[in-house]
Amino acid sequence: MKIKKMFFALNLIGLVLFSLLSSSLNSIIRIIIIGVLAIIAFILFFQITHQERKRVYAKIKDITPISQINPAQYISKAGPVCAGSDTRYEATFILNDDTTISLSVSGKQVSKLAKGMSGILTYYDNVFVNFETKN
Repeated sequence: MKIKKMFFALNLIGLVLFSLLSSSLNSIIRIIIIGVLAIIAFILFFQITHQERKRVYAKIKDITPISQINPAQYISKAGPVCAGSDTRYEATFILNDDTTISLSVSGKQVSKLAKGMSGILTYYDNVFVNFETKN
């Protein structure tokens, strides 16, 4: 993933530099080369934004809060904690091949999960998407 992003960024930088510095080339050749580089940039952008989501059978091994204090919360002068956005959790899943994967899950998403649940985990990269329990 990082290699694709790096290649995409370098491609865009090359595209801009080439279009600015290559005034000595024939304008038609320059337009064709810029068009090819632009097409490559759009293809890479599409691949990065439309990654394949993985769906695997998994069991929830553990759910732990990432931090006890939410950075969006603050303590007033009187002492009570004022409301912020929901806390983040780390959910650890055991896959069919006994490997484990840890994904960051929001408080809203974790309310639907419990330790020991089995079902279909949907994720891409290290991003949690959904967990469907088997009935």
